[in-house]
Amino acid sequence: MNQFELGVPFDNNPQNNPSLVTKYRLQFNSGNSSSPYRSKWYATPSTTDSYMSASDISVTSASRNITANIVLPIGKSITGTVRTPSGDPVAGANVTAMSYSNTATGPLGVRGALSGPDGTYRIGGIDAGTYSVKASHPDYGSQWLGGGNAETATRFTIQVSDSATTGKDFSFSPGKSISGALSTSDGGTSQVCVAAYRISEAEAGWGEFTQSGCFTAPGGWSLKGLQSGNYKIRFDIRDGDYKSQFLGNTPDFSRATVVSVGQNEVSGQDITFARTKSIVLKLVNDDAVAITNACVIAFKIDPTSYWGRTWQTMTCANTAGSYKLRGIEVDDYVLKYWKAK
Repeated sequence: MNQFELGVPFDNNPQNNPSLVTKYRLQFNSGNSSSPYRSKWYATPSTTDSYMSASDISVTSASRNITANIVLPIGKSITGTVRTPSGDPVAGANVTAMSYSNTATGPLGVRGALSGPDGTYRIGGIDAGTYSVKASHPDYGSQWLGGGNAETATRFTIQVSDSATTGKDFSFSPGKSISGALSTSDGGTSQVCVAAYRISEAEAGWGEFTQSGCFTAPGGWSLKGLQSGNYKIRFDIRDGDYKSQFLGNTPDFSRATVVSVGQNEVSGQDITFARTKSIVLKLVNDDAVAITNACVIAFKIDPTSYWGRTWQTMTCANTAGSYKLRGIEVDDYVLKYWKAK
């Protein structure tokens, strides 16, 4: 049991605003991935796993000190080791418990832990259910339990009567790297963030995100820890009026160059960013008030594509409702925006 003070966004003097009420919902987390305790939302008469069924706590300026009693239940745990094929421990691997309980959304990471100097890890405080585990390391890349991807990974079920599941071990071979040079058409500089997506028939959209890093153009780039497979590389411009694109000089994922990683490092994946145009506008409502919680997408008119247009770039409005779409070529576009609810 703890007594704590909640910040109240009005005058500190209780006599000034005695009737104002602010409502809160409280979530309690153990704060330690190896802790045996499950996270819970405060509710009466008992705790809950859901924000929607949590109890509101009403706070007024006259009552800032609130006492909330809660008992965190002990959850289940997953343990295992991360080693190289020769048996050496891999320290610092981030191992995440991936829950398959919600079939509508696919596997969802719930809790994680880092492997220690001896390669062992322990993920505590999880619920009963069906899981796999996924390990990631800067030098070794990412790997699902049993290899493969989210669909083919080894799954296991933790029953309500179980306290733990053990022996969820990884054999990690050091990954390879993809590297190249970044340059701009006019010699200017720009911050570029690079991401590798592993593609397979089982992965929808852009594929499975594996590694990323940010670099300065002109200069070199390198992503390491990539396991064998086929990848597409995305380059996102962070500043300057240059064009974000995939390797292959295209904004379209389906047309991007495929880079195959096998037993050797892959180099020479160079890319040049052309200086382009930008669209700068402001979003306002019917009363000319700035719309701040909205994003804008630019679609290039393209009669050769299935939809008659291709995704080009996107951005979100700032606090003044202004936005800037970078990397725009001379052509015809349609803009679409959506507003967060």
